[in-house]
Amino acid sequence: MDEFIPRLKDVSTGNLSRLQVVQAYVEKGEIAQALAECLLIIEHDPEFALGHLFLAWINLIGGRNDEAIEACKLALHLDQTASKAYLILAYIDAENSDLESAIARCKLAIENDPEDCFAYLMSGNYYVEMKNHTQAIICFQNAVKINTQLPIAHLKLASVLLDQGNEYEALLEVNKSLQLNPTAARSHQLLGDLYFAKKKFNIALKEYKKAVELNPQLNDGYQKIGETYLKLGQFGLALPSFRQAIMINPKSAEAHYCLGMIYTEFGWEKTALDEYMAALDLDPEIPSLHPGTAALYDKFKSNN
Repeated sequence: MDEFIPRLKDVSTGNLSRLQVVQAYVEKGEIAQALAECLLIIEHDPEFALGHLFLAWINLIGGRNDEAIEACKLALHLDQTASKAYLILAYIDAENSDLESAIARCKLAIENDPEDCFAYLMSGNYYVEMKNHTQAIICFQNAVKINTQLPIAHLKLASVLLDQGNEYEALLEVNKSLQLNPTAARSHQLLGDLYFAKKKFNIALKEYKKAVELNPQLNDGYQKIGETYLKLGQFGLALPSFRQAIMINPKSAEAHYCLGMIYTEFGWEKTALDEYMAALDLDPEIPSLHPGTAALYDKFKSNN
């Protein structure tokens, strides 16, 4: 969460120097010490807007959203151009599912600091959640223009471009992300998605396996490996991948559904029904997403 706070320049005296101490405490995970030091700074200088901003940041990290909001309000009262305060408020709005307000706050942050790459990334994320992919692309493109060396900006732009079917530009962006950070698991997963979309399943499988090698807790990666094996008709190899996906995320309706499909293929009807119903419990929309299983759901219901 330190993206919310401006990086402090090296100074040797005054409140900025003391805020560097606060920042160091946070980076070491010593939140209580950071909070205590920040409160002392504000007590010494109640009109120090950046001190209130740091206090908001610390409260946000500690999950004290109400206190973070109050600290942001004080920071903005003292300095209406405190762009990071708008971003903290946007983050809290998004947590409360108020995406329109979150985007409005991000716009205020950008107005006051047009070079804040993170503000564009946040806006892009919220537009993606609202399924406004056109605006999301614009935001991520602006982020990339501001900081061409930030892998996550290229990755997010690539992801939404792929969602819109623009595979060529998506490939360019994901490759830029990998050039900057070759060990980014999500970038390898997205590269796998690109090859999957092109039906180059063997190459996709290689990238998905690289992704989970880099991040063994990447449950989406195991899901993708399983789906790729299904496309290759290798049900036996797909099975352990979906099981691993469920071990990491037991609430993955898709993984339960895919296991059900494999068990159906093997003729293990009762086990398949158990998995289908687990998927249904987790996501009531599963039958509409996979209408081919509707008869199995009806059969299960009639037997119970």
